[in-house]
Amino acid sequence: MELKPKIIHLIQRAYDEGQKLITSLSGEERIARGTLEHWSAKDIIAHISTWNSRLAKNIHTVSVGQTPTRGFDDFDEENKKIFEEHQDRSWDDIVNLAETAHQAILEKVAFLKDSDLQSVEFLPWQEGRPLWKQIAGSVYIHPIIHLAEYYQKRGDTRLTSELNESMAEALSDLSPDPDWQGLLKYNLACHYSLAGEKVKAISGLREALRLNPGMVDWSKHDPDFAPVRDDPEYQALYATHEETINNK
Repeated sequence: MELKPKIIHLIQRAYDEGQKLITSLSGEERIARGTLEHWSAKDIIAHISTWNSRLAKNIHTVSVGQTPTRGFDDFDEENKKIFEEHQDRSWDDIVNLAETAHQAILEKVAFLKDSDLQSVEFLPWQEGRPLWKQIAGSVYIHPIIHLAEYYQKRGDTRLTSELNESMAEALSDLSPDPDWQGLLKYNLACHYSLAGEKVKAISGLREALRLNPGMVDWSKHDPDFAPVRDDPEYQALYATHEETINNK
């Protein structure tokens, strides 16, 4: 199967998950006013939609032979601007923004070739990553992470786990590359660690580091694994890894 249909499927899947959140919200949740530190549902939908819209615009800019520019250097500062720009807009405005952004990114990706998706130079800021990873990260992984965090704060641990697990499964079909597969298992292990599921966290981390040894050093200091760092099974992972290196 070609790559483009898989990417389009992920874009639609992320949008559908956003719609599920929207339809599940109470009246109070829809009108809730968030802060920079604690975003409301409206803030999250606006944030996701703005970034989707910008990616669609950048893809279009390249498609007409021009060079896109980011226009900012600091993501945190830019996210603050996005928050402030949309904070006073109505709920209906934000829902319409989400629909418009979704249709725009679907339309622009539909015109891409698989060679475009594999290109590491389509956008100036890809830093060696193929475009498909840029799109999957921005239009699927990014929204799912925010939605899962919202459910987590809401106290719905079941939906949080379901979103993280389904995300890892959906993304695994994009590439058989061990580094990619290891990254997916690593991210899921992070979720399990934070959710208090030690056995799944350590098992997932073990498999992630086997597939992608390049993450070993980072994982030792990753705050997501603080809940399991004192566990003997966790510590044994690194003893085994060191032994493997020494025997090479």
